[in-house]
Amino acid sequence: MAKQSRSSTRSRPGRLPAKRVCILVLGMHRSGTSAVTRILNLMGARLPAHILGASEGNESGHWESELLYQYNDRLLHELGSNWWDWRPLDMTRLSLSRRDQVKRDIQGIVDSEFGQPELMVLKEPRICRFAGFFIESLEEMGLDVRPLIPFRNPLEVLESLKRRAEAWPDHLSDADAALLWLVHVLEAEKASRGRPRAFSSYEELLEDWRAGAANVAAPPTVALSSIAGASRTVAAAALSRGACATMSEMRRKSRSTRFCAAGSAKPTKRF
Repeated sequence: MAKQSRSSTRSRPGRLPAKRVCILVLGMHRSGTSAVTRILNLMGARLPAHILGASEGNESGHWESELLYQYNDRLLHELGSNWWDWRPLDMTRLSLSRRDQVKRDIQGIVDSEFGQPELMVLKEPRICRFAGFFIESLEEMGLDVRPLIPFRNPLEVLESLKRRAEAWPDHLSDADAALLWLVHVLEAEKASRGRPRAFSSYEELLEDWRAGAANVAAPPTVALSSIAGASRTVAAAALSRGACATMSEMRRKSRSTRFCAAGSAKPTKRF
């Protein structure tokens, strides 16, 4: 996969708390997590150094750490699970010493991928499966974790999953996809309780990304700056170009997914 450059912007002095802020995007696959992550990046939040590149079905990019994606995948396998497995994940299968090591591994990856920015945005859907453990790992680094939970109509998520023939196993049913969606959403909601958090609607982003972005950037999540070093006009233009490109892809995929969900023939192009 092709690598993409990151935007390592910083916000204006005085706009953020002294403590470093991590916006943690906790969402199910195919729910707009990539789009909202990219928009937050264009608004000033730092992305990881090694970004997972674009792929079929996600042409504008995943905007997540390739190193973290690989690590999380190995961790799920170690726990006898997989990204498409909806069954409960039992972290107690690991010894206490192993759990401590996993925390150190996560912290090391995050530190090497993001450095020391005032504001970062971190996303990788597998995190939902062990969100509480992951949040603890970040907070032990001294990060102020602000969860953001994107959500999308589960019927559209199901159709989008099934159409990714190269990734979605043939033996899994609609019920498996529905349970996978439910587990991700419920685990994210549970782990984020008691913390400053926000929710982002896929449909609202499609209808008006500016209003959706403003909702995400408002308290209690975090006050985001415009792109550092640029005038407001230039920053707004950069944000608009990047977000509109992302939204254009989302609308195309959403129309295609809804077309299939309505019972019509599936289009030739597969996700």
